[in-house]
Amino acid sequence: TVFSSSGVPRDGSFLRKSTASVGGIGVVPWKNPCEETVDGREYWQQFVSGIPMSASLLVTGEKVELLGVCRQLVGRKWCYTNHFRFCGAIQLSTSAFQKDVLHHLHHFAIDLARKVGLAGLIGIDFILPRTPKQRRAQSPVVLEVNPRPTATMELMERCTGRSQAGMHLASLGVPLLRESIALQDGSKMYWGKAVLFTNETLTVSASVEQHLVKCSSCLQGRESGWPMVTDLPCSGTVIRPGHPVVSVFGVAESPRLVLRMLRINISKVMQGL
Repeated sequence: TVFSSSGVPRDGSFLRKSTASVGGIGVVPWKNPCEETVDGREYWQQFVSGIPMSASLLVTGEKVELLGVCRQLVGRKWCYTNHFRFCGAIQLSTSAFQKDVLHHLHHFAIDLARKVGLAGLIGIDFILPRTPKQRRAQSPVVLEVNPRPTATMELMERCTGRSQAGMHLASLGVPLLRESIALQDGSKMYWGKAVLFTNETLTVSASVEQHLVKCSSCLQGRESGWPMVTDLPCSGTVIRPGHPVVSVFGVAESPRLVLRMLRINISKVMQGL
């Protein structure tokens, strides 16, 4: 990561990112020879081919707990977005990772917490490079650290029943009832969510609002007790192209099936838009 374009090759091997954006907004390959920079508002990272992921951790004093790992969904066409835009995540089993990967993330978080005084829920975005079969060792490439609760953490809450807000406040010294942060009966199901965008101006009518509310309570997975469509826009809302419409959830016995369920649920939501 560098904070000056001086010496950064303009061949697409680096990405230009904004210091004041989220969800992959404004991330572009750095290759236009005529493109100008804005001092102090941009930085550059080398492009790394691999699987985009995120780790959710709870920092309490000197202790760091790994809550879970997700595969991020980025630029999926069926979410009506592209390029590097974040459009969801799918919960993974930590047992699917090599111990060295989790060990690296855990100690990275411990060192960071000690150096800058992090506390509470934090998220680490990283790339897991694709390696040849003969080279089994994998090292995560950390992209950024979010010193706050992140968009993927609600998947862990749906799975375990542990209040993410409660854990965050308790780690900062706020007294809470133990029941509010206790681990409930852990589900063996996996959760995922996808953010549905619009590629054209969408005015939310009363019928669209009713359709979204119905989807929230009728899509497969509703028996879990959680709404399956959230971030519902109100009737009369005008959503511009490239902006999110709703968040759609899926739950299944494996991450692969969760991905399939997300695509099915997205298509059902789209039928009423």
